[in-house]
Amino acid sequence: MNLKGSQEKFHFVFKHPLRCFIVDLLRANGALNSSELSNLLSINLGRCVYHLDNLNDFIKKDKKHRYLLNEEGMKAHKLLLGQKTLKSKSFITVFSDNHENESLCTKRISLKLVQE
Repeated sequence: MNLKGSQEKFHFVFKHPLRCFIVDLLRANGALNSSELSNLLSINLGRCVYHLDNLNDFIKKDKKHRYLLNEEGMKAHKLLLGQKTLKSKSFITVFSDNHENESLCTKRISLKLVQE
């Protein structure tokens, strides 16, 4: 995938704050199954699975069918957090479920990709 394609993929995947939360939760907690993630995010299982499907380039499953960040997911996490380590609560406070903060997530990604 070329750089433009990578940026477009990033923008699509991480424009929704729930996907940002999922990446942050997987980084903070390690392997989690879809039920655990849906409970942590207080969303229904179908919605969680939909967002996990959109993250397929950034996550992998272990032998117990739990989700983990792959190498690309670890890179994405660093980009999303500006290479700073934050606890899940801090990250979730920054990104609430509204359109104003969705663009903040997208702007962070764009800024980091342009800087590198």
